[in-house]
Amino acid sequence: MIGQEGESDSEDEGSDDGDDFSDLSSDEGEADPDEIPPEEQTNVHHVQDMVNKLDAILKNVFEYFSYPHATIDSPLLSPPTPSSPMPDSTPLSPPELRPLSPEALEKAKAARRSQFYSLLSIFERTTLRTFKSRYTQFLVFWYSSLDPEFSDLFQGMLVSKALLEEDQPTVTRAAAASYIASFVSRAMFVDRESTRRVMACLCNFLGNRLEILRAVTQTGAMPPSTTHNSIFYAVSQAVFLIFCFRWRDLQQEEEVEDELAATSGVSRSKW
Repeated sequence: MIGQEGESDSEDEGSDDGDDFSDLSSDEGEADPDEIPPEEQTNVHHVQDMVNKLDAILKNVFEYFSYPHATIDSPLLSPPTPSSPMPDSTPLSPPELRPLSPEALEKAKAARRSQFYSLLSIFERTTLRTFKSRYTQFLVFWYSSLDPEFSDLFQGMLVSKALLEEDQPTVTRAAAASYIASFVSRAMFVDRESTRRVMACLCNFLGNRLEILRAVTQTGAMPPSTTHNSIFYAVSQAVFLIFCFRWRDLQQEEEVEDELAATSGVSRSKW
């Protein structure tokens, strides 16, 4: 896949590794041929063509999934197809829209749920393990916004991969931590309670790791391997990113703050 490298992380923001082609994307325009050696111009054009094709495919997939979503959330269905063709001379009039039947609405919701589970499975098998996936992950990000259940399931899967499934490869766990940070920090449909639950899981993981390190240090045993450190730093970075975007959701409720102020005599916010 375009931009896949073995030594980079899976942060959807990309990184400045200095590689030649992994940072190419459709929104950055064509590379300047005068700045590229002749022997590399063919490769650059090939990569740019592939990027354009992948962008077009992703656009079509978004449009495909958007239609049933609009059908479910709108109280009206698209107009029925006329049983006989209209004469060319007949002027066009606004089509008559009819409500969705309960059976059709339930069927559409079941199809949307099935599509979500398919996308989640594909994300887990492919996207999560692909380095520098710039835009593909936003398909499942967007689909998770269609139902609070989808958002909870997606967050739960990422938290499980990053924190609980210790048999997963280190790079997969770090990628999951990166995705959960990107998702929670930027998705406006992730509410306050979900943000606090995810942060609690991440911070509890860091606290447990610090306790283990403290116990190991006191006994004079060998410290954990660098693999453990990699996961610790990835989760720490996720905590910092979520805090930067959602710090207001991590403050105590107003009534709790009032109690603290009354007890201490000082008005202050508490995390």
